[in-house]
Amino acid sequence: MRRRGAAIAAVLQLVAAGAAAEPALIRIDAPITTVHARFVELALREAKREGNPLVILMDGSGGRLDAALRIRDDLRRAKAATTCFVAREAHDEAALACLGAARVELATGARLGCSAEVRASATGERERRRVARLRDEWATAAGAGNRLVELTAIELGVVDATDSALPRGMERAMPKHLAVAARLATPVASGVLLGLGLLGVLVEARIRSRLAGAAGLLALGVFFAAQGIAGLAGWTDAALGALGLVLLAVEIFALPGFGACGLVGLLFFGAGVLLALAGHDVALALASGTLRMALLVTASAALAAAAALAVAWHVVPPRSSAGSAPA
Repeated sequence: MRRRGAAIAAVLQLVAAGAAAEPALIRIDAPITTVHARFVELALREAKREGNPLVILMDGSGGRLDAALRIRDDLRRAKAATTCFVAREAHDEAALACLGAARVELATGARLGCSAEVRASATGERERRRVARLRDEWATAAGAGNRLVELTAIELGVVDATDSALPRGMERAMPKHLAVAARLATPVASGVLLGLGLLGVLVEARIRSRLAGAAGLLALGVFFAAQGIAGLAGWTDAALGALGLVLLAVEIFALPGFGACGLVGLLFFGAGVLLALAGHDVALALASGTLRMALLVTASAALAAAAALAVAWHVVPPRSSAGSAPA
């Protein structure tokens, strides 16, 4: 009898401990990026290991569609209890990311939905493709979740509770390596790193100083590392970029003129950079405008590097492989 009573007490203690588990809170301020998707992935893994529920405090609108889909799908597959709480607003990609959570709760006066529809007619074909893909994903998510869907001209809303209070729990900051990657993986920072890398490689081909080449390779390494930590680039992308640089080096230093080896090297390097920026889903990148952004970043970096090289070409005298300036 005593053993039975002790067993029942132990079970009750376990149930109470589970009920009292403090949720882990993470904050995502949209626009959604692939760094946010990686952050959610790590938070879900940690919540599963600790046995705690996870609450995502979502605020803002827009972002990368591929990142929003990754967050939504990771939340759907999560073993931990998940809630997406919106204090003010979450629209478009930010709202789509919320739909994977087990519960979607809104604070008083908060708004959740797809507002991109109202801008489609004014921003051209690219925005219409983005909105069409967003609407398709909203319809799929709403059907899979068996939730009430209210569709108007402005907003497609999916909620489980309104007038909710801010959940209590320990808010966890983004890991430092992700925070650094978030700054380095932006289009502007990516373009700067890519431009510096290309400039260093081109200057190295001009003066053979080794320092310029090392600096260029370092910048390109940081570029691919940041994209990898952010969850975009993989070993395939980095390998393509490295192989392209090797072929270009062979063309510049070993073969006369500029032939097939250099052309293939440019194609490989460009493919690695574009995949690192836009991701591997070409159709999604085209529909969301990510591919266009990747092309603009790559082209801008290449043009800036070429312009800087043109100036250096007339300012810095070339050196032979032995390191001496020509007479």
